[in-house]
Amino acid sequence: MTSILCLFYNWSFATGLVTGVIFTHIYRLWHCRQLDRMEPQIKHKPPGVNRMVVAGLITFALMGYILLKAQQTQDITIKTNDRLKTCTVEFQRALKYRSDISAQDVEVSNKISDVRSEQDEALGRFLERRLNPPPEIAAMDVNDPRRVQWKDDITFIYAENQAKLRKKIDDLVEDRKRLLDERSKHPIPEVKC
Repeated sequence: MTSILCLFYNWSFATGLVTGVIFTHIYRLWHCRQLDRMEPQIKHKPPGVNRMVVAGLITFALMGYILLKAQQTQDITIKTNDRLKTCTVEFQRALKYRSDISAQDVEVSNKISDVRSEQDEALGRFLERRLNPPPEIAAMDVNDPRRVQWKDDITFIYAENQAKLRKKIDDLVEDRKRLLDERSKHPIPEVKC
C-alpha cells in the first residue's frame, strides 16, 4: 500500500498537480479570449470550479495522506520490532551463555567445598586415631617401635589422602580459573535496543 500512496503523495506529484491546475486555468482563460475575439458581442468567462469537486479532492488528499502516514508508521514499527527482536534474542543468548558459565562455576565451588569437607573429615579421623589409638597400641610404651610404626603408618595414609584431595582441589581451582577467563572473554553486551 505504501508504494502506491508514495506515487501520489510526493513532491513531484504535488508539483505536477499544481502545475496542471495552473496551466488548465491559463488554458481556459486563453480559450475564453479566443472565443471573445470570434464572438465580441458575448463576454465569455471561464467556468468556475465545482465546490463538490474541490471538497472531494481535499477529502481524497487528506485521507490519502492519513493512510500514507499510518502505513509509514506501521512500516517503521515493524522494522523497529524486528530489530528489537533480533537484539533481544542476541542479548538473551549472551545471558544464557553467561548463566551457564555461572552455573558451572557454582558447581565447581560446590565440589571444592565437598573436597574441603572430606579434608576436614580425614583430619578429624586422623586426630581421633592419633589421640585414641586401639587398645593393643595404647597399651604399648610410647617409644615402642611397633607404636611408632603405627603412628607413621596412619600419618602416611593421612598424608597420601590429603595429597589426593589437594590435587582434586587444584584441578577444580584450575577449572574455576578457566570459567572466569571464559566469562571475561564473553562479557554481557551493551543493550542496543
